[in-house]
Amino acid sequence: FGPIPPIERLTNRPGWRAKAMRLMSPAARQVHERFLTGGMALTAIMEDLPYLDNRVLPSDRPSEDGRQPIRIQYRLHANEIERQAVFLRQLKEVLKPFRKITLRGADNNTSLAHVCGTCRFGTDPKTSVLDPQNRAHQLDNLYVVDASFFPSSAGLNPSLTVAANALRVAAHVNQVHFHS
Repeated sequence: FGPIPPIERLTNRPGWRAKAMRLMSPAARQVHERFLTGGMALTAIMEDLPYLDNRVLPSDRPSEDGRQPIRIQYRLHANEIERQAVFLRQLKEVLKPFRKITLRGADNNTSLAHVCGTCRFGTDPKTSVLDPQNRAHQLDNLYVVDASFFPSSAGLNPSLTVAANALRVAAHVNQVHFHS
């Protein structure tokens, strides 16, 4: 990420840092002072491979407002556990010469970011939600252009790929729906 700016610039709230620092534990204050002011942030991300048993499902119970919430069914498979161990060993070796503070925020994927692959795509409606043009098989006018069509996470921020694919799908929609 490069140097992280002072928290006041991130929140755009003068005086916020002093209030936040009072609420932090001594250990959190130390991490903030040493890591989040003037330090460099390096985030390590691994590809998350697609497994049919990892999925987004409707919740067993509706929410109090009557809407149908979702639940995530996810588990790390033996392959991910081994790849993660190798990756962390290699990363530790590479960073050995540098002074660092390691913060872990996604052990066992309890913190989700850049969620991908929730709308599998393919040519068979029995095994996929979207066709190769990102159109829902059952709805002619529904196109999904976020990261949910990815077969797996690439192990990096998907923003540029999402944007490029959205442009590809937009060109297709324009051709099919407005120039046919």
